[in-house]
Order: sequence, then structure tokens, then C-alpha cells
Amino acid sequence: MARRTGADYGYTSLRWLGRSELRALLATDRYTGGLYDTRSGHLHPLNYTLGLAAAAEAAGVRIHEGSQVTRLEHGGTVVVHTAEGRVRAQHVALCCNAYMDELSPKLRARIMPVGTTSWPPSRLAGTHRGADAREHRRHGRDWVLDYFRRSADQRLLFGGRVSYSGLDPLNTERATRARMVKVFRNWRT
Repeated sequence: MARRTGADYGYTSLRWLGRSELRALLATDRYTGGLYDTRSGHLHPLNYTLGLAAAAEAAGVRIHEGSQVTRLEHGGTVVVHTAEGRVRAQHVALCCNAYMDELSPKLRARIMPVGTTSWPPSRLAGTHRGADAREHRRHGRDWVLDYFRRSADQRLLFGGRVSYSGLDPLNTERATRARMVKVFRNWRT
């Protein structure tokens, strides 16, 4: 896959890791191999949003927080309707997460809400302290994504389990903790 991705798309940051190399990197026997992407990563959604807002305000943008938009009228200028009034703007940033109802049906049809759970246990100890600090994601035959990384204060941040409905029928916190212990068998919580 790494070769094909490079040949087809010019993306050359993928490398296949065999079982022993992956075990040395992650300090777990759980995986038989993996695709390592040196350019992938995660972002903190709130910090990203706050940074975008600060940059926008510094550029002269006026942000209207707490004003639920009920309708958009597109044209030479965009008219943004709220319960209290309306605003005209040349450009509008639609910042609604996955829950935008019928505000933009075309965009809503391309977005699927997905909920996951993260588990921040105690500090790393023993063999896990040597695990690579970069972020890792794993997806297997069981359709469950695991993601984990070591934090600056030596905590293993582990997340996964997925809810596409917004409901929590499986007690995802307990299930995520159990999965973390299954991946890192020597983990002490």
C-alpha cells in the first residue's frame, strides 16, 4: 500500500512496519504489523477553533457567538438569519460541527457525526515509558479504531470505540478502558 500510495498520489510518507518493529515502537504484542504515516496527526478541536477565532478577529472579522442561525440566504452577499435579527456579510464561516440540521443540506449530506471516548489513566511506568511519544491510530478487521499517544506528563492517552448514533449503549468509557488494557497487557491502572 505504501508503494502504491506513493506511485498513485505522490504521497511518500507511509512505511510498513512488521510485528517486531511495531512492538519495539509501541511496547505491545497486540498488532501483527502496521502502516506508519510520518505526516499524520491529530488536533485539539477546541484549541484549533480558538486559534481560528483569534486569527479571524485579528484580521477584523466580527464573531457573533450565541446567535443560533436559523437560515442562510445566498447571493451577492450572504444574509444570515437568527431569532433576533439578521446580518449581511460577503463571507460566512459555517462552524456547526456535524449538527447543522437543515442549515446547509448539501454540506449536511456529506457529514456523519461520530463519537469516541478517550481514557487518560495514570502515568506510564516500566516498559511503556519507552513507547514512542508520537500519535498512533490503529484500525483492524473489527471496525474499531484505537488511537493513542503519550502526553508530555507521561500519561498514555488512549481513545476509541465509536458511536454513530449519539447514544452510549455499550458504556464506552468502560469498554475503552478494557480495550486499552487488552492492547497494553502489562498496563497497571
